Amino acid sequence: ESPEIEAYVESVRECFVGLGCTSSKFGAAEIETARQLQRRAIPLGTIHDAMLLGACRKLDSWLNGGPSEPIRSMAYFEPLIAEIQAKPLPAGYSAYLVKKIQQFSKSWQESAAGNKQL
Repeated sequence: ESPEIEAYVESVRECFVGLGCTSSKFGAAEIETARQLQRRAIPLGTIHDAMLLGACRKLDSWLNGGPSEPIRSMAYFEPLIAEIQAKPLPAGYSAYLVKKIQQFSKSWQESAAGNKQL
């Protein structure tokens, strides 16, 4: 595998694992999905934006009583990648999403800690 593909897959893996709402397992299926995205010439920025948007939506769902299962697969982000390809995020919105993920994660952790004390 070329260093270019390896770097691309590693960047996708780091983002996936770092979201805080995934299973944190980046297995063979996720690696293959990342390779396919690279072969389709999907820019890493688009993938990262889709993952940030998906994480925000997932964490918001958790905080509002939705199912609290983690994201287990890169397949979760495929529709979001298409959404962002069709309508890219405005400049600076990715930084906003990162802040929202941090806020939502903190609230989720505090909520989970509060539930353990009951």
